[in-house]
Amino acid sequence: MHGNVLTVQVLNGSHTKLKILKFDIRTGERTVLFVEEQDSWVNLHDCLMRLDKVVSKFSGGFLWASEKTGFRHLYLHDKSGACLSPITQGELMVEQIAGVNEAAGLVHFTGTADGPLESHLYCAKLFPEGSSPLQTPQRLTHGKGKHVVVLLCSLSDGTALIPPFEQPFTIPRFKWLQLEPPEIVSVKADDGTVLYGTLYKPDARKFGPLPCRTLISVYSGPGVQLVCDSWVNTVGIRVQYLCNKVILVWKVSISCSGILYCFPNFSAVVLCFHDVNLELGSLDSSPFPCFVIDQILVQSGPLWLAEAGRIGLYGWSYGGYISAMGLVKYSEIFSFAVSGAPVTSWDGYNTFYTEKYMGLPSENTTNYKQSSVMHHADFSAVRVLFKPDFTSSDPAVKLGCKFWLSLRTVLTSK
Repeated sequence: MHGNVLTVQVLNGSHTKLKILKFDIRTGERTVLFVEEQDSWVNLHDCLMRLDKVVSKFSGGFLWASEKTGFRHLYLHDKSGACLSPITQGELMVEQIAGVNEAAGLVHFTGTADGPLESHLYCAKLFPEGSSPLQTPQRLTHGKGKHVVVLLCSLSDGTALIPPFEQPFTIPRFKWLQLEPPEIVSVKADDGTVLYGTLYKPDARKFGPLPCRTLISVYSGPGVQLVCDSWVNTVGIRVQYLCNKVILVWKVSISCSGILYCFPNFSAVVLCFHDVNLELGSLDSSPFPCFVIDQILVQSGPLWLAEAGRIGLYGWSYGGYISAMGLVKYSEIFSFAVSGAPVTSWDGYNTFYTEKYMGLPSENTTNYKQSSVMHHADFSAVRVLFKPDFTSSDPAVKLGCKFWLSLRTVLTSK
């Protein structure tokens, strides 16, 4: 914030209470602007914007994004921190505040109003009119897919130097490569939740018809969504390479915690409420059998895609963890896994991240044990290519996680 004021977000250890503090950098005086609390956890973000460009009754106030309704929406606050009104509503996740025009009374933001697989630039009224219903934000980007907005503004008065624009795709090399875009598919979980995946098929004209060997690419960490309507999924060189080796590839966001933008409440409900006992890995990997059996192993029509007994998993970091956990828990479905830099035991991982979803080890001993790959592993019965990455390119994966899985792999292989 401006005017010799520093604004700080302070989060408690259990991630359930966030305080927004305002400091006067000249005197050191501290003021609590407001407090945000959630039963599950509070997700950190940087959607905070002070209003001070024009003189009005809202001067000194600010915009803040909150997930208190289950979706991340923008709210107008006065200078004391009191919430005056929502700016957005409905099944929409606000991603970023792109810019504010106080004189025109408009806020520009990116979000998912057109579906969980897309992201667009929208414009909404900055100052809602009393008790009048909120208007639907106006979409400013054209075409389907994910849109990233870059807006360069003057430091002195905030005026736009370069407006947002869309550039047609004209890179000749990618046309020469003739990369085939994946097919976006969906399947309903047992509770009715829609889960999304992207399907990469080997070229039947070169390699013949399906079924064939299959790899499932996973990450599934909380708040990370791999599946979206984006060019990034087409130019994934690894999956395109595998397709040219006659391997069918699924990239999936089938974790209960990795579909934040699809159903933001879902991750909190299944992971963090006490009736589920704060257990990472258990529910993250449980949709695997549903997804594989319903969408890959159905031996009729176009869904007969994979050869039974030749289905594997691969992923890195949290994806490495899910790959290993999926293999040891569902070895009747998966024949092998490539597990890169996995978290194998959550009591050896970054505490700030882990305790957000798992609580303290001293208070959740049973589920820390159940969420460990080591607790379920019988490596004499499964095949896993374990890539421990002792070079620590993923520094949050502690050496202990890598060492214990390496040792267990060696011992059970003898």
